[in-house]
Amino acid sequence: MHLGVPSSFSGLPVDSTSEVYHALAELDKPSFEHSKDVPPVLHANLGWIRLTHVGHFLRDVGLNMSTLWARDLDIFPKAFETFLARSKDARLHLHVDVNGYCHDHIMRNLSKLVPRAALVSSVLYGRSDQTAIETKVASRLIEDLCKEELPNAREIQLGVNLRDLQVPKTVIRAPNLKRLDLYGMFLAFTAPYLQNLLLGRCCVPDIVTLVNLLRTVPQLERFELTGCTLGSANEPLEPVFMPKLACFALGGQPPVIRALARYILFAPLDASSHTWDKPPRIQIDTAADEDEIHDSFACLSSRLPPLVAAPAALTFPMEMSPTIGMTSFIRVLLSDPWDCLADRVPPRHMAFESYPDSDWGDSNRSVAVFLAGLAKLFASSVHTIYVLGGISTSLDMFRPTRYIPPSNCESFCTPLRLFRSVTELHLGPAAGGLPALMHGGDISNEILFPALQTIYLNVSLVTGYPASHDELFYDFGTKVQHIEGTWWAEFVTMLAGRAAQGYGVHRLVLQGRLCHFAVQIDGEDGEDQTTTLETLSLERARKLVKVLVDERDDCGASVMDSNSSVT
Repeated sequence: MHLGVPSSFSGLPVDSTSEVYHALAELDKPSFEHSKDVPPVLHANLGWIRLTHVGHFLRDVGLNMSTLWARDLDIFPKAFETFLARSKDARLHLHVDVNGYCHDHIMRNLSKLVPRAALVSSVLYGRSDQTAIETKVASRLIEDLCKEELPNAREIQLGVNLRDLQVPKTVIRAPNLKRLDLYGMFLAFTAPYLQNLLLGRCCVPDIVTLVNLLRTVPQLERFELTGCTLGSANEPLEPVFMPKLACFALGGQPPVIRALARYILFAPLDASSHTWDKPPRIQIDTAADEDEIHDSFACLSSRLPPLVAAPAALTFPMEMSPTIGMTSFIRVLLSDPWDCLADRVPPRHMAFESYPDSDWGDSNRSVAVFLAGLAKLFASSVHTIYVLGGISTSLDMFRPTRYIPPSNCESFCTPLRLFRSVTELHLGPAAGGLPALMHGGDISNEILFPALQTIYLNVSLVTGYPASHDELFYDFGTKVQHIEGTWWAEFVTMLAGRAAQGYGVHRLVLQGRLCHFAVQIDGEDGEDQTTTLETLSLERARKLVKVLVDERDDCGASVMDSNSSVT
């Protein structure tokens, strides 16, 4: 269903719909020569969502309108036959959705629509009340996709997660296909000019099947395979060389990643020529020990640019479940040092990811193991670490950005001690319990980051996941984007502990919303919790560092006026 299309418009008479399209074309005629570029492939969501852009779009598709009719085929059920007729021979945009406006029309005409389609897309994930219907639709769509050759097809995107679906051993034959996305099911294909192949959560018969398919797509530029089961090779297998591969994302169990690295060869990526708009990615499913983490990356490192094969900087964003609070996803970005105030992520980076175990205890263990694997890989090259993100609240289940949990401290300290060359830290509130680990504690243990010279502490945008949950516990306006008082106290205690042991921080740079800190006070007799803002004093911090650079922003809040109730 196309969100934003008013139901009153979708029910307009055919003549009215047609006249509006023609009127818009006349009102906004082309103001420059028609481009010779091939129009970009877009989903069929033009219609009533972007009326003001229809005229501009016609500059690409031409005033004969046939391509426009073809792209908006599934928006107006009463005008379906008219749109189909006026599309003439133009390639269609075909989206199969059981909740779509024109689903019944599309299914009745599917056999004649599929061969005409430039884009075929469908997402069928087995909603409990529609599983039987979606299974029937998926079977019919697969049958028509594989029935005959599809010379018009340029892009096919299928997301199917249906337990009862029997996927036939048939082949998609699309001689001009440029992109194929298969999620949840695997289909063999013949597409000699394929440039983008994405396989997610598929059951691929074995590595032999995959490699033999890749031999048929020498033009492939982007390849993603994540979360797929992949049988091993039971026969001798020659690796396949992908001469044009410039972007990859490989994920799965460590044996799968090693098999992919062994049998899929490509030239080392060139950092200077790589666009970096789709950075390389390695993803490890479920828990793996630190040796498996090391091997999964090392087997591909020789084909990566030095800036990610031996990164000077690590950036630690972490995803958390917003409903149950346990760690659900770890992502580390490998890069050179970068400006985290100017950019959201490093401009040139690679993502190294892992899914921890799904229960509370093993989740923490998995994070610690992942850190150990990272240390084994990158401790010798890394001198800058970023732990960024938004503001954590006081409720454990809504702490999406707390990187280091307070329990099992030693399991986190052990791998972090291996990063002996780190001289610079960039910390946001997402660093969570990291300062508590950095002050040294027991003098018998080696301190973390012994070469540390500079800390950048920044509180700016609420960028942690999910940011909306952070805002639930702060009033919109002055109280958003202020750290809690306990966090600042913990940070200053860390500075004092390091200084006492001879590892004092030389330079502290304070940036962003560090003008005040928030203090939450429980209400009495059932009253709502209140939040006050108190001025953040730098007096003690100045005594603990040699250089303090104050680049903070002032939110403009008056401390006297900030004691309002927050629910």
